[in-house]
Amino acid sequence: MLQAAVSYASHLKYKSAGTVEFLVDDETADFFFLEMNTRLQIEHGITEMCYRVDLVHLMLYQADYERGGQLGIPSDELQGFQQAHPRGSAIEARIYAEIPLLDFTPSPGLLQNVSWPQGDGVRVDTWVKNDQHITPFYDPLIAKIMVHSPDGRADAQRKMIAALANTTLQGTQTNLQYLLQVLQSDNFSKGNTLANFLAAFQVEVCAMQVLSPGVLTTVQDYPGRTTVGHGVPPSGPMDDLSSRVANILVGNDPSVEFLEITMTGPELEFHESAIVAVCGAQVPVTVDGEERPMWSRIIVKQGQTLNIGSVFGDGLRAYLAVKGGFPEIPLFLDSKSTAPELGLGGLQGRKLQANDIIALSPESGAWAAAAKPFSLPPGVVPDYNVSEIYCLNGPFGSQDILTPEGMDMITSSQWTVSHNSSRIGVRLEGPRLKWARTTGGGGGSHPSNVFDYEYPNGGVNWTGEYPFIFSRDRPDLGGFACPVTICSAEMWKVGQLKAGHAFRFQLVTFEDAVEITRRNEGYLKSLAALVDGEETEVTPPGPTTSGSQKTTSILHTTQSLGDHPRVTYRQGGDAAIVIEYGEQVADLRNTVCVKILKEKISARKLVSIRCEPNISTLTVHFDPLQMHQSELLQKLMELDESIEEVVGVKVAVRELRLPLCVDHPTVKEATERYMESIRPTAAYLPDNVEYLRKNNALESRRDVLDSLVKTPWLAVGVGFFVGSPVMFPLDPKYVFTGQKYNPNRTYTPSGSVGLGGSLLAIYPVASPGGYQLMGRTLGTWDMMGTRPGFSPSRPWLFKHFDIVRFREVSKEGFDQAERAFEAGRFVFEISDGILSMDEHIAKFDAATRNPAYQEWRKRQAAAAKEMGELDQRLFSEWTKAKAAEASSQSEDDGDAALADALTVESPMGANVWKVLVEVGDVLERKQTVAILEAMKMEIKVLTSDAQAGAVVTKIARTPGSVVNPGTPIVVCQKV
Repeated sequence: MLQAAVSYASHLKYKSAGTVEFLVDDETADFFFLEMNTRLQIEHGITEMCYRVDLVHLMLYQADYERGGQLGIPSDELQGFQQAHPRGSAIEARIYAEIPLLDFTPSPGLLQNVSWPQGDGVRVDTWVKNDQHITPFYDPLIAKIMVHSPDGRADAQRKMIAALANTTLQGTQTNLQYLLQVLQSDNFSKGNTLANFLAAFQVEVCAMQVLSPGVLTTVQDYPGRTTVGHGVPPSGPMDDLSSRVANILVGNDPSVEFLEITMTGPELEFHESAIVAVCGAQVPVTVDGEERPMWSRIIVKQGQTLNIGSVFGDGLRAYLAVKGGFPEIPLFLDSKSTAPELGLGGLQGRKLQANDIIALSPESGAWAAAAKPFSLPPGVVPDYNVSEIYCLNGPFGSQDILTPEGMDMITSSQWTVSHNSSRIGVRLEGPRLKWARTTGGGGGSHPSNVFDYEYPNGGVNWTGEYPFIFSRDRPDLGGFACPVTICSAEMWKVGQLKAGHAFRFQLVTFEDAVEITRRNEGYLKSLAALVDGEETEVTPPGPTTSGSQKTTSILHTTQSLGDHPRVTYRQGGDAAIVIEYGEQVADLRNTVCVKILKEKISARKLVSIRCEPNISTLTVHFDPLQMHQSELLQKLMELDESIEEVVGVKVAVRELRLPLCVDHPTVKEATERYMESIRPTAAYLPDNVEYLRKNNALESRRDVLDSLVKTPWLAVGVGFFVGSPVMFPLDPKYVFTGQKYNPNRTYTPSGSVGLGGSLLAIYPVASPGGYQLMGRTLGTWDMMGTRPGFSPSRPWLFKHFDIVRFREVSKEGFDQAERAFEAGRFVFEISDGILSMDEHIAKFDAATRNPAYQEWRKRQAAAAKEMGELDQRLFSEWTKAKAAEASSQSEDDGDAALADALTVESPMGANVWKVLVEVGDVLERKQTVAILEAMKMEIKVLTSDAQAGAVVTKIARTPGSVVNPGTPIVVCQKV
């Protein structure tokens, strides 16, 4: 065959790498020409390993000779590269992003965790790495794993099995396990691999397949990423009580990952038997169509289908635990929890989709075979009809922020859950609070605005006039007041609040909150004992009997002394203390004190403590079961008292230079989307930069934008969402102010640069937000930490006390930099330096003595007051218009003519974002007539078969309208 191949190539005068293929009779050794491939073959690595030659090098070498005018590599030299016979045996396994279970359907998606084998005789040719998106546009080949052994085929087979077993590919599906099973099969070992071998080969899959994903089904674990900070949300279960019970029922540790189900559950086919449990809000559970009880240990056999239907009754979420969890879901920052709106963690950072394959534990079948069904007795299940949620006063419930009447309104009023809620948090509807002040001063123009601080877990946050309970995927800092904070052990109730549900807040003391935590933990401990077969009494969580209205937001105040500012210790729920320096005004002395105190706390190495700094606050998180609030307070006061005078402070800093495109088109698009779907008129609309010009008594838009490029900005905090830097200008003439959006935006483009209060922020990823948008820089977040400037343990770019300088670029220049960043080629300009705080404090002190500066500050204050009053008027007009429209539409819904018409109705409580049809349009089957926004998701409203061919006669709900389940959006009539 070799002679025939050489003869054939010689006749063709072929002068490059190629293959000649033959068919061989394995009984007579006769061979027959099949084809010649005049190119490098995908298997060329096998030839290279067996013949110790580099074919690609030889091709380039040949081309070099031809370029020099010669025929090619001299024959004598070429013969020197060639061995007479192959050395040993080699095997190549091609790794594809495909699903063997579904007839090898390509599987584009995200490879989250990639690790290749190494060792003698192992070679991997690949282009993929961690956080690699596999697109649907090209061949799904992602790697070739090759092994070579001088000791023959059997040893090469052993090496390949070891190589595949030591390969990690987590995220989108691949054929890795299929290849491994082929290599381990008897037929492969014996060489019985004819053309029909793979057609008859049956791959064994220890996994469950998603047939239908439900509305929002995600992978979560307990407790999530509670200690990472820096804007990385804790994630984890919205209801951390029901989820842990589900794990206890199947025999898992409560921390093992599970599925969180919102509204409607998934349909799952099990390719291996498994033990499962479903807990939480009531949902129908069936196995192959037969009903199964919730709050029970259920055995699902291989080949059976588990179906979890829609929530009915009280509550919103249910949880599916599977014994052994999901071992192939990768860890991200030590947790498998998903933050779907930020694309973090879980399965490819998203909710489940149809045809997802989720691997189960290899022991799943054996466990299921030995298990017996078990159900919890009646009366031990939590009550999801939430009427009260217990909370603590603070951190900003004090009378300098809220009037006593305002605080009383929080606890005496009934609050209704808005449709515009999600895993980030739950928005509430209720009365407008009575504030103790007219503005937020340096924090912003609205009285709810404060200087940015680290939000406590469970903070009830007033974003302007709208309360919002921060939940699992929340931002961790911002500039809105949290007058009260929900007890840690009450957050499971928040996870079960559905749109339209009404409840009240009740204040309790720190001691009450700790007792509720102990009670919940005792409940779980008793359940675990019951499941293990012990006879024990189980008391489900219920109302506390020791609630007290006599609580305080401020734990202690230390008055200013010399250069040392006043210190206010604010209660941040049952697991945090917010230490506030100064009087809610921009003063770098406060910032220096925050930094010094943080360093002193770190040096003490206090147990269970985590600190998050900002411009004038330090939020100290702690575990109340390990340290009492009063004990921590005393330690913090002692550490603050040890701070010497705030002079002579020099700080080692990094300086970063970032490209900036002012007035980027995507910023305008985000503002227009806000006007269409949330609020159409405001003082800051339609142009945020023009608003800032007016609010700060400036002459031109350029004056506003110069603040970005003509002064360095000090990162006084790093957080919000995924490492957003919160920055303060180091030049007093650029201390501009601006109110925050009221209500917040639900969407902000990645890399957006905005001003809120007197602080500037960069949004590293697309996220909600409230700052006034001015331009865009690069998205400063790299989830897997593989780009220059990042690392796997620190996927955010910024550090506390970084100095940021912007350089203005055109849209074309920015787009080029963004493409380089996305490709992993952009290198941030970072240098080290020393920051003298005295120098900058002196600059600000000098400005206070400058008459021209003081005159501008007076004009600035007057302008801000005028713009604030304008926004209050526009806000009032908007809310009245909304109420009138709701009343009018309610009357329309009762129209007798509407009862006989065909209507396309809303499937859920939501906000109408877009209506895609007009009066006179003829509807088609399954046509999208509108898009709703709810729970930070876009929901398409489709026509039914009965509505196909009907003509639209009326648009019953316009964009911006709030709709409930069954509310008509489009009215139509059959012709």
